[in-house]
Amino acid sequence: MMKYAMGLLILALLPVLPPALADDNPLPAAVESGDLLEDVIKQDQQAVEALSLYPPEVREAIFRVAASPDGVVRTTGIQARSSAAFVGLLSGLSQEEQKSFWDVSRYPDLIDQLVAGGGKSDDMITAILVSWPTEIREAARSCAADHFDILVQGRQVRTAAEQAFDAAIADYPAETREAYRRLVGMPEVFTLLNENMSMTVLVGSLYRQDPEALKARIEDLGLEAARKNAEALEDWKRELEENPEALEELKASAEEFAVEYGADADTVSAPVSQTRINVVVEPYPYWYGYPYWYPYPYWYPYPYYYYWGYYYGPGDGIVIWGPPSYYYTWWYYRHPYHHYRYPHLSDTFLRHHQRHRDVKNGFNDVVGRWKTDTGQRMGQDWMKDDGRRAERLKEYGRFERDDSTEARGMAGKSISRSDDLKTNSGRYPGLQKPAGRKRTDTGVTQPPSGLQGAPPQSRLELPSPPTPPAEGKVVVGKPNDDQKFSRAKDHHKSGWSRTARPPANNRGNSRR
Repeated sequence: MMKYAMGLLILALLPVLPPALADDNPLPAAVESGDLLEDVIKQDQQAVEALSLYPPEVREAIFRVAASPDGVVRTTGIQARSSAAFVGLLSGLSQEEQKSFWDVSRYPDLIDQLVAGGGKSDDMITAILVSWPTEIREAARSCAADHFDILVQGRQVRTAAEQAFDAAIADYPAETREAYRRLVGMPEVFTLLNENMSMTVLVGSLYRQDPEALKARIEDLGLEAARKNAEALEDWKRELEENPEALEELKASAEEFAVEYGADADTVSAPVSQTRINVVVEPYPYWYGYPYWYPYPYWYPYPYYYYWGYYYGPGDGIVIWGPPSYYYTWWYYRHPYHHYRYPHLSDTFLRHHQRHRDVKNGFNDVVGRWKTDTGQRMGQDWMKDDGRRAERLKEYGRFERDDSTEARGMAGKSISRSDDLKTNSGRYPGLQKPAGRKRTDTGVTQPPSGLQGAPPQSRLELPSPPTPPAEGKVVVGKPNDDQKFSRAKDHHKSGWSRTARPPANNRGNSRR
């Protein structure tokens, strides 16, 4: 109990920080707002483009918050303390029990019902849960029946954070306070503003100086980004239709990804009963953060097909709604043997990146890094799209598999990679260096630069029983708003290396 009380005491002592950034700091008269905005876009293009893809009412909230950025600093400090207090409450529980609390935390109104009036019998808990989603009932029952005191204290942590937050923004106009509350409910947006503070301050200054000009330029930027995304999506669909081998390899690799990260193999290829689906996923609350065992910003526990960029439709085949995500693409390139197993897909990835490399998303981020790193070793001619690239990629994947440190050690070898290639030149003819070009021995089996740690072993629930689609036809589904703005959320999947993680002895198993 002392440990839990200390967590609450931390929040009770939270100061309301003095303004760190002045609200009335105008731009120098000599600076043209349009020129400054273009500089902001150039320096933080991915972040600004991410913001531009949200609907107008969210963008308005973003501008209002950016115009009073000192509140972002204060709010972030409150969140850091409340998150640490919540993690401390759960530290004595098993990984599975912690998972239950994190899942239930996404439903604060449910927690309020379970806590109100004190502990409850099984029948009383059942009566409350009947009106809540079936997928959360077992976790909620476990928390309420087995760890009611932690449920109560977790609610107190949230309440304390909300009270400190209200005090931190109390002096702002009503519209600004409402904007702050809205964005705290969209934690990925608030995190983006905090992680790109220079952009936030400048955008806020531009909003105070000429709000209509700022809105018009950001609207134009969003339309341009949406146009590029739409063109890339149509091209991605066409590439898969024209290359059935790549399509089959995408499906096979996606199922491998899902099974590796906890899905039941019998549910991965499940069709849905409609041609379009709407997935509403409650985020983890901002005041608690996302589960600490994830090494990247993971606010929304999406179903697996969110990461693949498609889902199985009823009989017509798969419905493509976007390119593969950063999460899946990083997993794919992290294992070089994927190029051996799925060479046509690797070839298609490179072709799509070449055609749409100016689209800012997680897929292009990973493919571009891999292409640059590998091109420096193998030579750009080796990457040429000459009709034989898939064969070279397959050979590359086979060499990387055979040449792994473990394989060389088991074979009693102690030679460099370059010497290994020379010794086995007949076995890997497509990997021999071109005349006059020097090959290095660095980093082939490591993740792209800037990424730390392996993706989490997570389990995300999939609906419906399995039945593969009868046809291989690809259908483009019109994305709903949540899917459309996933381009912005994909920005946060690129921030793995910036994510602070607790000490190793405080991490649970990486399985969710």
